[in-house]
Amino acid sequence: MFVLKVIKFLLVIEKVDNMNIFHIFGTGILVIGMTVANWLGVVPQDYFIPNPNSLGGTFQTGEVRALFTTTLASRITSTDSSMTLSSATDIDGTTLASSTYGFIIDEGLSNEEFVLADCTGTACTNMTRGLSGRTATTSISSLRQEHRRGATVKITDAPSLLFLVNVIKGKQNIENAIRYDSIATTTINANRNNLATAGLVQDAVLSGASVTGASETNYGTVEIATGIETASSTANGSAGRLSIPASLATSTCTTNDSACALVVVVTKNNGKIDDNRISTSTLLNGPITINTTASTTLASTTINGFNPYGLIASTTLSTAASTMTISNIPTRDSYKIVLFASTTNSNTDLYVNFNGDSGANYTWTNATSTKIGQTYWGPYYTYNSVGKFAALTTMDVLNYPTTYKLITSRTTGYDTNGILFGGGLNATSSLMYLNATSRITSITASLTLSGQFTAGSFIKIYSDTSNP
Repeated sequence: MFVLKVIKFLLVIEKVDNMNIFHIFGTGILVIGMTVANWLGVVPQDYFIPNPNSLGGTFQTGEVRALFTTTLASRITSTDSSMTLSSATDIDGTTLASSTYGFIIDEGLSNEEFVLADCTGTACTNMTRGLSGRTATTSISSLRQEHRRGATVKITDAPSLLFLVNVIKGKQNIENAIRYDSIATTTINANRNNLATAGLVQDAVLSGASVTGASETNYGTVEIATGIETASSTANGSAGRLSIPASLATSTCTTNDSACALVVVVTKNNGKIDDNRISTSTLLNGPITINTTASTTLASTTINGFNPYGLIASTTLSTAASTMTISNIPTRDSYKIVLFASTTNSNTDLYVNFNGDSGANYTWTNATSTKIGQTYWGPYYTYNSVGKFAALTTMDVLNYPTTYKLITSRTTGYDTNGILFGGGLNATSSLMYLNATSRITSITASLTLSGQFTAGSFIKIYSDTSNP
């Protein structure tokens, strides 16, 4: 019964003149064979048809008009992209409306050709020539033919049928949106394999009782938080859990900038927080008074007072070197220099020079002697040959732009021979540096007898950053 229906269907739609019964039976058997192969899961290697670029007609599928037959009003070549029909009236007496149509020209002849064209009445343009009999959307050059004036032109449903079959089998894209005429949401929900409507998806995702809100353990929808909600640690908004947007985070802030208010503080590229983010009124200013008779225990609590002294310049040796230098010391009336020196050589002493000055402008006194008009300053000069030593020297510098710069120092150190500097654990020294009226802007530490400082030796300079 199925075979007879297939044959009857082919007889109706084909309308091929002089078609013999063997051709009909052969086509029917081919259709049945392909259907059975499809049921068995056997498909050709090129089953999936690529989605081609538009080659002509505005739509990939053409409008269908039953039993529409006409002729060419003029000859067309194999490369023409337009044609003129002798008439454009269908069996209902209606002229072809402006749309895309599928045609077969010279059906049954050796030059028969399927085409797609945009037609308005008898004028057809934007033609896709030599349509593939497999995809009905691609053009094959060998199928493009020349046709004489008066050649038969019929509207055919072959391109549309091929396209629809490929769409149903998932081998071709649908060219326009499809929709239900009217259907209840409960009907769609009845089976998870049903196609969902856009309305159903929107209701499920964006609103209604079915919306899943995000939490610490579940994904879902969130509401964007405002600055006030963020600052107030508000967890939930009117529509769900609150999420902090990137627009509320910033790393920069200027004084009295409204952008500083109600935002999340983010570190700058250097990993530090903008100074204007810290309120100085909350820092601890002034002295701390501790009642020594009280029994209060601070345990591990650390109290950090306001320390106006800050590091303004420093250098640390990563490898052994014969000198250490800091240039371009910021201008200050006073500062403290901390110098740690460790040597790799025996029988060497430490020399210090300011501003690259090696003239006889250094006069100092220490626990053992006074030196006048020297070309360097020896903070812990010894009158004997010391071994390898390590020493820490602190210098208080009065750096007013006057003729004399006054410096006092204290050194704690030892050498490998067990000799303590200056005859004691702590060696003190006072220096008067004569250098006209310029300030001290650089310091260089060196060693006698080609000695070298070990890696880790350093010079650090501190000053009152609040009153330069």
